[in-house]
Amino acid sequence: MSGALLRNVEAARAWMAQWPRCTVVAPTRRAADAFVREAALERPVMGVNRRSLRQWVLEGGPQLRTSTLARRAELVRVVAETELEWFGEVASTPGFVAALDRTLDELRRFDIPVEHLEKVGPRGRDLAQLLQSYERAHTGTDEVDALRAPSRSDGPHLFLEIAPSDPLLKRRLADARSSGPWAALIRTRDPEALAWWSDGRSTERVVFDRPAELSFASVADVGSEAREVVRWLLRHTERSPFDRLAILLRHPSQQQAPLEAALASAGIPSFFARGVRRPHPAGRAVLALLRCGEEAQSASRFAEYLSFGQVPEPESEGRWAASNVDWVPPGDDGQLVFASREEAEPLPPSPQAAVAHGGLDTLRRWERWITDAAVVGGVERWRRRLDGLRAEWTRNARSAADPSEQERLAEDIQSLRRLEAFALPVVESLADWSRARSWRDWRARLEALARLTLRSPEPVLSILAELAPLSGDGLVEAVELRAVLTEALGELREEPSRDPYGAVFIGTPEDAAGRSFDAVVLPGLTEGRFPVVLREDPLLPDAERERLREDLVLRPRQRQEERRAFARCLRAAPQVLLTYPRIADYDSESQVPSSFVLELWSQQHGLEADPLEAGPPSRSYGPGWRVPFDPAETVDEAEYDVAVAAGEASKTPGGAFYLREAGGNPHLARALEARVHRGFRRVSPADGLWARSDRLRDWLRSQAPKARIQSATSLESFAACPFKYWMHAVLRFRPRMDPSHPHVLHPLTKGSIFHEVLFELQQAEPKAERMLARVAEVVEAVGRRWFDELCPALPAVYWKTIADIEDDVRGWVRRAAERPRPRETVAAELAFGMPGHDRRDPASRAEALRLPTGHRLRGSVDRVERDEDGQLHIVDFKSGKVPERGFGPTSGGRQLQPLLYAEATEAILGRPVLGATLHYATLRAGFHERPALFLGAAERQGVLRQFFEQVDGQHEMGAFLPRPESGACGRCDYQPLCGPREEQRTAHKLDDEAGSAFARLERVRGMP
Repeated sequence: MSGALLRNVEAARAWMAQWPRCTVVAPTRRAADAFVREAALERPVMGVNRRSLRQWVLEGGPQLRTSTLARRAELVRVVAETELEWFGEVASTPGFVAALDRTLDELRRFDIPVEHLEKVGPRGRDLAQLLQSYERAHTGTDEVDALRAPSRSDGPHLFLEIAPSDPLLKRRLADARSSGPWAALIRTRDPEALAWWSDGRSTERVVFDRPAELSFASVADVGSEAREVVRWLLRHTERSPFDRLAILLRHPSQQQAPLEAALASAGIPSFFARGVRRPHPAGRAVLALLRCGEEAQSASRFAEYLSFGQVPEPESEGRWAASNVDWVPPGDDGQLVFASREEAEPLPPSPQAAVAHGGLDTLRRWERWITDAAVVGGVERWRRRLDGLRAEWTRNARSAADPSEQERLAEDIQSLRRLEAFALPVVESLADWSRARSWRDWRARLEALARLTLRSPEPVLSILAELAPLSGDGLVEAVELRAVLTEALGELREEPSRDPYGAVFIGTPEDAAGRSFDAVVLPGLTEGRFPVVLREDPLLPDAERERLREDLVLRPRQRQEERRAFARCLRAAPQVLLTYPRIADYDSESQVPSSFVLELWSQQHGLEADPLEAGPPSRSYGPGWRVPFDPAETVDEAEYDVAVAAGEASKTPGGAFYLREAGGNPHLARALEARVHRGFRRVSPADGLWARSDRLRDWLRSQAPKARIQSATSLESFAACPFKYWMHAVLRFRPRMDPSHPHVLHPLTKGSIFHEVLFELQQAEPKAERMLARVAEVVEAVGRRWFDELCPALPAVYWKTIADIEDDVRGWVRRAAERPRPRETVAAELAFGMPGHDRRDPASRAEALRLPTGHRLRGSVDRVERDEDGQLHIVDFKSGKVPERGFGPTSGGRQLQPLLYAEATEAILGRPVLGATLHYATLRAGFHERPALFLGAAERQGVLRQFFEQVDGQHEMGAFLPRPESGACGRCDYQPLCGPREEQRTAHKLDDEAGSAFARLERVRGMP
């Protein structure tokens, strides 16, 4: 049949006009579509078929087509079931299946007999065995199967820059050439491609396009390179629209991020032809659930799933149902020959906005509820622990005295019910996830899981649809399933969210086949990236390949493919910019220009010039940075700010004043002013809370101790630092429990267990001399109860801590029994205004205590003792170290607990308290007892009245400024909010306006 060898795009369009029913075949479907669309702008086009090379090969064959993902899934089973001699040690590594897929594909394309492979040695015998096993287990039709089948293609064909390299493809193309009129567009001077397509036939000869005008740019790094690309494109927009400009990438996944950011900052619309491949929350959420099922419904894996923010919106309050998404097309273009992705219904993007029940605030609560409930894993434990947490909150809500606390608990209970309604069905569906199943069963379960747990399951369903051809009945382990899906679901490709019109085209050299632009940029032209590093096949090196077949050798073909790709880019536009960064972005090592760049550079400038001296097209750059001096040449607001600051504005006083007005951003000006004022000697609102409005002062009055229930610990924080009091007592911020140190038990948790053991022991046996026999029993019971609640990551560490607590308690009991005048326990854990009365003294009160000053207090007295004279004494147990600082009645406002608890004990028991003791009841502290200096009732109430007057006055004034005492910052939980040098920064702060605030603080610290 007649054929034409075409050398430019205009000739290809003219040939297509002669054959209106032809089939256009390009390396990618996007390139074929773009070629026909651009041709339609010149003359009407009707009935033209467009196919990618892979679609064209598969067209007309069996309908059950296998994608790359499905083929690798089959190989996972083949590798697992085959006993390997040479590859046995590496067969389980993550990259082995992908390498094996490429190797077997080439062996099948070149039709290498199994007998020849076996002669290569142990390596070849393993590959022969794997090839035979795959051929037996393979279901469906892949590209090699379609190439082996008889050709069914007829009619006119236009091939756009296709150079066949394997025998099967050459045979299929030869069949197409003999079955009807054909034409091939070859815009390069590749002698091998020209010789194959001409093949001694009479072909139409058309001259090549004129060589492109080349520009070179050596830039510092990848970030600077992206900005230079944007700057160069902006210069061409004066005469060319955006969609006539292109950026061609050899490694789209690696080069995408900096270019995407630079284009977005400059406000340039972009069209990524291959889509944008990035970590996808939906896919990673499914992977987290897979691990959750494998690890016995692990709570930490479920919390990981929640962190991706993919919880769907319930159909009604507290009820979730599986999404009724219609059929989703597979993501592999070879499985859909007659409808490309851009013709199919577009997949909705993954929504990132918060929703009512699956929003970030709700998900953070759910993660906290799972941690608070100590779920850990197992369906029964999930149900039991969540039920227990809800019952505890219900009891706390009924006994809470503060209405705001009741409202908060009611809201938390409702959120916990929603968590139960959503999580328990999901966890139950994962109960038998570790059992082996067939591919058909796994796919059905994964689709159901995605519809139930994802707000937008379409991207995941598209990946799972590629597994449809896997209909084998062999059992697949969950670990094998995750090995197949980890790469596919970890980073999902998001299709372009817009059409290509009016946007800069960003694609690969294959996407540029048959296309023409006004200007093209080739970034990242460094050695090892374009051309890529030529590597041998790790499973079948070139030496063994040469023994099998001469044209099977890999590296020469790779070298030829890289040259063709580079030439295709150069022929895509009359003006081409080649950029090459000098510093690698991943290891900060120096780089050299690509061999392609050096070749073109020597043709233009000779061998004497250095390509590293080639600057960007604009040379108006300041020394030391890559931002133009001229603000008109900048590409975004950040560069504009730097250019203005480095230019004329920086030479006059106040030249940076433009930052206050930059972009109309009030937050930038406020942040700059706050940073400046924090360094002044004059006190300002930038130092801390300083209420300047009546509304804020009114709110602070409602949070004062006289209007709100307080604890002794919160009140004691005022003397340490007013700003700490503001954070702890008013805002009630609490540091998050740090789970990153499983080798130790958290001090607060250890202290809670210690206090509970003492309480249980005193309830079981009030007499100190008879407590010793009950210590082991009580510690064992309390320890097991807490173990069930905490379920620690390292049980040995937990039980070692329990053993230490038992030693401490046993030592305290001995000391108490050896007293010359032992005391009798009157009350233990005497609580007032505290929830949870099941573990409190029977004399405890649910309501808060009202002091003689009118203030309300909540807390719990560890122990109330009665001596032989009938006098009451308060004992407060401490599990930490003995402080070096001495004790006074209040120790400068830092030790209010003895006075406040004495008032509470007298009010509850109706008898006066004679003294108080701080008992450091641990072996580390030497069981040290430190009596607190005590005051009579009248003096005590006078001191407390003085303290509350100062704190209430601070609320009236509305000023809580950092003023830490010496050494307080080192042990403060709120240091990250203030900074590490607050003590030095605030020491020189003196101001008449804030003087009264500082004076009140000094009066508190001067208390006895």
